[in-house]
Amino acid sequence: MPRPRAGGLLTGVALLGLAAWLFRFDLAWRTIRHPGLPRFMAICLLSGYVWLTTTAVLVGLKWPQTNGVVYDAALHAFLVGFVFSMIFGHAPVIFPAVLGLPVHFRWTSYLPLVVLHGSVLLRMTSDLANWPTGRSWGAAANAAAVGLFLLNTVLGFVFPPRNRLSLIAGRFESVGGRLTSAYEGHCEQFTADQGNCFELRGRKFSPSAIPW
Repeated sequence: MPRPRAGGLLTGVALLGLAAWLFRFDLAWRTIRHPGLPRFMAICLLSGYVWLTTTAVLVGLKWPQTNGVVYDAALHAFLVGFVFSMIFGHAPVIFPAVLGLPVHFRWTSYLPLVVLHGSVLLRMTSDLANWPTGRSWGAAANAAAVGLFLLNTVLGFVFPPRNRLSLIAGRFESVGGRLTSAYEGHCEQFTADQGNCFELRGRKFSPSAIPW
């Protein structure tokens, strides 16, 4: 005899265990200390695990459901909050591998991520508060976050920043010939920018280590 409540509880526990394992062992806790693209990717992953944990709690406590506010909240926490956080975080690695085009990280990459999390939070709180207008605004903002992500990615391909070496050299001069040691040796620790490294005045750097 089927036991849907037991299945929901088991699914919730499994998702919670997966989220706990990722929180504990993901390298994002190390790469978040490196500015630029590594930090952005780490924030995407860690924030996505928060939504995965939220999904686990909702599924474990209230499943099975085929409609209703908790059903809607659980689906959006997983399919929008978690899944798109993973997409935003892995796109800088996947796109160059598939398209053969470099990804140029900008601070504007954070805008779609902020809109994404804010829209999912608005959608979920509107569900739980039974506020249809807020739910509609949350849905529209979900779509806006995806659109901003695609726009930012395309602009990064079409309008790359000016020569990075000249940017770094200018910053090197602006701090009196000293560059923060946090960026040194970054090539050996982590490279998320096609593995490219260069030397500036005899010191090795990775472009992905520099916070633009």
